[in-house]
Amino acid sequence: TSNDDESGVIHRKKFIGVKEYQSVDSRFYCAAVAPTRRFTLLGDCSTITLWNFTEAKPLEYNDSFTSDASVCDFTLDERYAVVGSKKGTIIVWNFDQNKTVATFKGHMNQCSAIGVPRDVESENLLASGSRDTNVKLWDMRSKKAAGTFKGHEELVTGVDISPDNQYIASSSLDGSVKVWDVCGGKCIKTFAASAVLGVKDICFNPAQYCVAAACGDRRIRYYDLNTFELISASHKDSTPCTKICFKADGSCLYAANTDNMKAYDLEANCVLDIVMKPHRKVLDLACGGDFIFVADHTNKSVIVSSVDERLLNFDQAVEISRSVSNAGSAAVKQTFYQKNSGSEPGESYGS
Repeated sequence: TSNDDESGVIHRKKFIGVKEYQSVDSRFYCAAVAPTRRFTLLGDCSTITLWNFTEAKPLEYNDSFTSDASVCDFTLDERYAVVGSKKGTIIVWNFDQNKTVATFKGHMNQCSAIGVPRDVESENLLASGSRDTNVKLWDMRSKKAAGTFKGHEELVTGVDISPDNQYIASSSLDGSVKVWDVCGGKCIKTFAASAVLGVKDICFNPAQYCVAAACGDRRIRYYDLNTFELISASHKDSTPCTKICFKADGSCLYAANTDNMKAYDLEANCVLDIVMKPHRKVLDLACGGDFIFVADHTNKSVIVSSVDERLLNFDQAVEISRSVSNAGSAAVKQTFYQKNSGSEPGESYGS
């Protein structure tokens, strides 16, 4: 690539700014990116807005909540948005028709995590986690809870459904990772993953029966669910990773913190590449369509940035340079959003 030098050293890349969304009269609490359809989902005080990367105003609104949105995600086919609120209610929104197709109530406190299936045929399932410490499985067909899984002692930070839909993995501020049998309704394994600041996020490998955990002690831990053994624990990073996702083929894990995103080979326990970004809180990390997207939060704005996945290094033998390539600097298109305003949101461009 253009970031290689003659010695075979890979220079660190930088995320390119795609779009900045600024709220004039409120703040955004959650965000999600649909990498294929190039949509951004933003949640603020009781309103959900859907945006694309080019328009200056939202494509659709949803104001079904009576409390702040707390977490959101897209389904695999990017046709539906799943949004949880601080009161624990979860809605499923068909934004192409601008219609709420399901409302789930059952959590006694804030919905803090959402997990969607990895194949379109199983999109009738939905998992969630809450500040009430419970994990729930929901059936989209019956519009009812299909199971409640109790065992965590603090807020649930992440939930994910296994590729075969047989298991749910959950992470918590209590420092544990739990694996639940969907049919049996029981916890089949608890990993004491992090004694410091809990576990931030959890993700199944789409190609192997393994699960990765982003831990508060600044490490990524990778577990084999056939043997229930620890495969690897990464070296301590400068700051805790807060969002993780696997490459589509499961060959590496992307892990984002406030300063950068790293590509890990978890089997070899090594860093393959590093992509730098400005120091901001990460709300979402998603990959698809040859690009990796990160949604960052700062003050009253959400900034979506991207990097071309094809430019990353996946060769263990290649050294990563400490220098940063200048390739990829770009102006960020800004959209200013004011709730309940009859005026069109304005645009500006900044470096």
